[in-house]
Amino acid sequence: MPIYAIVVEAGLVTWLGRDKRDVALQLALINAEALAINGVLTRVAEKTIGRSRPDKTDNAAFPSGHTSTAFAIASGLCMQHARLEIYGGVANKVVCPAALTVAATTGLLRIVSDRHWASDVLLGAVLGTAVGGTVSWAHMHDGDGAPSTSLSLGPDGRSLVYGGRF
Repeated sequence: MPIYAIVVEAGLVTWLGRDKRDVALQLALINAEALAINGVLTRVAEKTIGRSRPDKTDNAAFPSGHTSTAFAIASGLCMQHARLEIYGGVANKVVCPAALTVAATTGLLRIVSDRHWASDVLLGAVLGTAVGGTVSWAHMHDGDGAPSTSLSLGPDGRSLVYGGRF
């Protein structure tokens, strides 16, 4: 799902397909930020809690990292497609349910493969949804005092500057 959100949606569809380079870069960075925050929170929780997996291979089961990653991207895609017409028409409305289905299937398969307990997957889903939805909302919100983001290429295209105000 991260590859789909960053490479396919931001890169191929938004940048190359719709010629919206700035929007594509912002979407890619929003998704990358959600992945980074989610990854840190998940890893800290796994190391701090130290719950063993059902198959006893290690002590990094709680919460499920695969599930939290899938739900972080899925909830971000849902938020983004609610605000932007990336595909347009019916196709735009299909992305959120499809992404949530893939995320839920990821969690279910982690349980079936004996890599996680159901509680690991549930917490991963909650954590990923909260992170992905919050990061996307924070960057795309348009109410009073809305966060603002900016993205620009430095002189001669040698640097990428990304900033925001929350």
